[in-house]
Amino acid sequence: MSGSRWGWWGAALLIGAAALAVGAMGLGGYVWFRNSRPAHRSRSSSSPAAPVPRAETSPSITPANDLPVAASVEVDDAPPRNTLTLSALAPDRSPAAGAHFRVFTDDSGLVAEVDADAEGSARLRDLPTEDLFVSAFRDGSPSTTLSIRKLDLGEHRVLPPFEFTHGAVVRGTVRDAVGRPVSGASVWPLPLWADDRSIDRWQVRTDDRGRFDLVGVEGGWCRLLVSEPDCVPIAPEVWCSVDRPTSIDLTLQPAQRIEGRVIDESGAAVAEVHIAALPEPFEEWEYRHFELLGLFATESDELGRFSIGGLPDAPLQLSWHHGSYSEESELESPKDAPTLIEIPRGGDVRIVVSSSDAGPTWSQVTAECGEFSASIWLSEDSQTAEFHDLPAGGYRFQVECAGFVTAHAEVDVAIGSTQDVPITLDPSPLERRVHAVVVCTDRSGLPVPGARVSTKTWVPDGEYTCERYGLARCDDLGRAAITVAGPADELTVVIFADGYAPTRWVGPFPSDDDEIPVILEPGGIIEIRTMDGDGRRTSQPEVALYRSEEDEDEEDPWEDLSFVPIDGRRFVDLPAGRYTVSAELDDVWFEETVDLVSGEARVIDIEFPRTFEVEIAARVNGHTATVGWITASKPEGIPQYWSRQELRADTTRFQLPGAGTYDIEYEGQGAKETRSLEIAGPTRITIDTRVTRVRGRVLTSSGTPIPDVELTWQDASGRWFHGEEESNGTDANGAFEWAFQRPGIYRWYLSGAPDGCCRFGTIRIGSRPEQRVDLVASDARTITFRPTNLPEDVGFQIHGLLDDRSWTLGGSRRGEAIEIPVSTAVTRVWATARDEATGYAATIRLDLDRSDYDVDFAPTFRVVLNFAEGWLERHPDLRYRTLEPGDLDEAHVPATGISFVFARVPVEIDLIDGEGTVVFHTTIESRPSEPLIIAVP
Repeated sequence: MSGSRWGWWGAALLIGAAALAVGAMGLGGYVWFRNSRPAHRSRSSSSPAAPVPRAETSPSITPANDLPVAASVEVDDAPPRNTLTLSALAPDRSPAAGAHFRVFTDDSGLVAEVDADAEGSARLRDLPTEDLFVSAFRDGSPSTTLSIRKLDLGEHRVLPPFEFTHGAVVRGTVRDAVGRPVSGASVWPLPLWADDRSIDRWQVRTDDRGRFDLVGVEGGWCRLLVSEPDCVPIAPEVWCSVDRPTSIDLTLQPAQRIEGRVIDESGAAVAEVHIAALPEPFEEWEYRHFELLGLFATESDELGRFSIGGLPDAPLQLSWHHGSYSEESELESPKDAPTLIEIPRGGDVRIVVSSSDAGPTWSQVTAECGEFSASIWLSEDSQTAEFHDLPAGGYRFQVECAGFVTAHAEVDVAIGSTQDVPITLDPSPLERRVHAVVVCTDRSGLPVPGARVSTKTWVPDGEYTCERYGLARCDDLGRAAITVAGPADELTVVIFADGYAPTRWVGPFPSDDDEIPVILEPGGIIEIRTMDGDGRRTSQPEVALYRSEEDEDEEDPWEDLSFVPIDGRRFVDLPAGRYTVSAELDDVWFEETVDLVSGEARVIDIEFPRTFEVEIAARVNGHTATVGWITASKPEGIPQYWSRQELRADTTRFQLPGAGTYDIEYEGQGAKETRSLEIAGPTRITIDTRVTRVRGRVLTSSGTPIPDVELTWQDASGRWFHGEEESNGTDANGAFEWAFQRPGIYRWYLSGAPDGCCRFGTIRIGSRPEQRVDLVASDARTITFRPTNLPEDVGFQIHGLLDDRSWTLGGSRRGEAIEIPVSTAVTRVWATARDEATGYAATIRLDLDRSDYDVDFAPTFRVVLNFAEGWLERHPDLRYRTLEPGDLDEAHVPATGISFVFARVPVEIDLIDGEGTVVFHTTIESRPSEPLIIAVP
């Protein structure tokens, strides 16, 4: 479960007692990633929602016609405890006997796990009163997960069944660098968006022939983590299809190993020292996954021995820590690792923090002794910092806390000693602390016990103004004693309570003993019920709820939240407003906008349609394509659909959600073709496209090949593009190969061109399927351009004409002189600049024997060409040419029209078609006082 964006309230709620913070964050988490989809028509109903704590009563939920009842709340007699009932269904909708459940919290990690009985059910008790993340597992199926709101004490909640689906099969072979099978290698599948806290359940090992079978992998992109003690681990990506097994061959490279011992100053072995290696070549995400698997890290045994394998022969960081002591070393290679690590012996120190006025909130305790230092962060629920195994010596302990004077203590730590050291914090003399009371009642004036109160003020702190936060909880009379920091102009209070909507109060900064009355509004409820194509209730679709963009308020603490459901389908304690309801299943999604009034309960029914299968193939230059990607989408109408599959054979298969207009796109082999088609039922579709394959070399003007440079292209529409990293440039002989989908004139640009060469040019592509064209980089010289008559903070650009095309040669962001390589074929350049109100331009004629120019800028006027409807379509590949060039860096005319900026008159403008014919000409003799609009033709 990922967090929501909370603004400053997120920081406030993170700084405090764990119990209060978890309660206050009850509305956070579970961010949904789709945006801006149209609403659909669905069945919904509404009714008042009583604002009462759920431990006493529960809103009624209509049970599914073929599933156990949805979430319910029951009252348990003492002792107080909570209960979570779980169940699961196999792909054939029979009870998933033997399913395995795990429950996590964000703070504590794994807190419970249990196996399902023969009926596919299980029960867990005494779970933490925090938001929970539940994972369900079954052999042969992908895991499924659910985020739910915290369980209150005494609550019994029954979740809808977890519905398992059929998984994909990945078969592969693992070999070493010389091609021999690697037996006993570990392989883990990790879907790209999966929660990796249960990665241990997915492990398989290769057999004597290096083969492995992964069954139950989620369809789509999946990352395979492959490890063997004597080899460097790898993390390749593979596309997994549920329709057919996926095969992959993997190769492992030999690895280095670090071995050694850990001792203390007397030479005695030290056990349980954590040693970790961080190799350089790995990406951060790779290292995180490897770390989860226990790779690159270990602990010393009772004899002080340790061993870390799987390391590449590359630079790495080696670190070790024991208790509060830690050290690290930068190494050029695992071969440089120490074989003996010495840990200094020491003692334990407990720093007990208190204050003379309203205890500190979030503080940092630091221990320093010479070059050694260690820090511990404390929150409101614990004001004791425990330092273990500090090396013997004299220490200076420091406690820092916002709103308090930094405090210190000097402590001598001896070997084997244990000391308790109290440190008292005094409030900062720059702040004034006020004690007030927040009184929470409902509409009828009854107190709201247990409400969680969060406060915020802005107080001066030296040269700055800083935020100060506080947390409190209401007693049985609905009263919460708060201590707030001042001086401040106003106080902001946000209140969360079960059964009520979050409430925000803003008012003047209080005085001591002031009472702040706040009336809480009843919270609303939205339940999302999903049905399959046969009308049966199903919990398989993922659902989400978030505030609609038009109803967001940046001052609200719940702005832009994605709310956490009670049972995966029911969202409670919602403030009044407009919400977006979302449901997604297998590339099909619905969205609906819901207007919720205070205390209302709404039920939204969403029915997913039956699907039909469509086969899609592609042909390039008349030959069936076997590589590339097929995308099918339905951007308009309800429901919406988007799916992208790799073309691994001659066809791909898509499950489309009903008749309608679909966009079918093929991308591959240099082609990108889209067709908009009416599809009414099962059918086979073929996308035909053509490309021109161009081969050649990039040469200097003297014919010397230019190797290892990157090529970027621009088509007639102005779109720049380049290929994959391994195919977007020249090889060691300066050769390149590219596929162009349409004939015409293209620009090319060189990244990394050698000195003395122009970086750009043009190429004309014909209609023949195979062509050979060399790109010649003309000679270039470096020219300095120095702006004059231009405000100092205004940047400028230099443009030039080459091959009848305009190019941006370079620019300066702050009006400073710049040096630019300019082709010797460019005889004239123009410069443009803009500030908030004025445009500037200048034209410079270049001399071959001169390399330094002052750019004399002058205010500009604008000329706009207004094209008649349909005229541009009748003149494709249109270019412009001016005798007094303007400020655009494109010579092709965009379909939306064109405008120019000039500094001087007269001006001539020509429009030239693809055959080189001038189809429009105009001359401007006098300088206009306003933008000049010219009709074309």
